[in-house]
Amino acid sequence: MAQSLIAQTATLPDEDEESDDEEEEPAETEEADNPQWQLFQTIRTAPNNQGVRMSEYFWKLPSKRLYPDYYKTIKNPISLLQIRTKIKKGEYGTVSEVAGDMNIMFENAKKYNIHTSRLYKCAVKLQKIMQEKVQELLEFDQDSDSDSEFENSSHQPKLIKRASNLLTRGKYKDNIPLKKDYMH
Repeated sequence: MAQSLIAQTATLPDEDEESDDEEEEPAETEEADNPQWQLFQTIRTAPNNQGVRMSEYFWKLPSKRLYPDYYKTIKNPISLLQIRTKIKKGEYGTVSEVAGDMNIMFENAKKYNIHTSRLYKCAVKLQKIMQEKVQELLEFDQDSDSDSEFENSSHQPKLIKRASNLLTRGKYKDNIPLKKDYMH
């Protein structure tokens, strides 16, 4: 059953979409302390109950040849491979922008697939994991700021504002709901 779901959503090797010939994991040298990579790796490696990576369904876009209706239904298709490429090229300014694209990816999966499908359920789980990781990264940043700044209480509002800006700065400010219901 898992194979059929993967076949339904994964791009076939002969598709002319992006190539994933390069390694699937970011190299160790790719800034393991960079919050954008931390968020990406958290989603990329998150296992389901059977220990299989849930992200496999999201690595590439569905085949345009086999699923032309996907591209009629989904106006902003995006995959983890595309997100990884954008991180590598430095196209994201903040973690919130990475999370925003991931959110679009998960919402696309939820919009196209029925709510009882494995893919839909993986999207919901990964979206929740993403939310938790973004919150963790914000809390870590806030803790780091308070360690490096003066312990003067007049600096606290600035620190809180700066940490929250990591999530809210950028074009995806309000586009990171935990779960959004679509009525179709």
